Amino acid sequence: MAREMGLNPRSLIKNIPSPSQQWKAPVSTWIREMYQERLDKARRKKERKEISAE
Repeated sequence: MAREMGLNPRSLIKNIPSPSQQWKAPVSTWIREMYQERLDKARRKKERKEISAE
């Protein structure tokens, strides 16, 4: 998923939460959430396009 979104290993390593960063989600969760948001946005855009074409 990360590769599909254009993320490199450095950006993934950079986002590993340290013990003082309890607010950060684990990298695997972060990637999944970001990927899902991207898919949802694309789906909404496609729906809007279909509605305006009618």
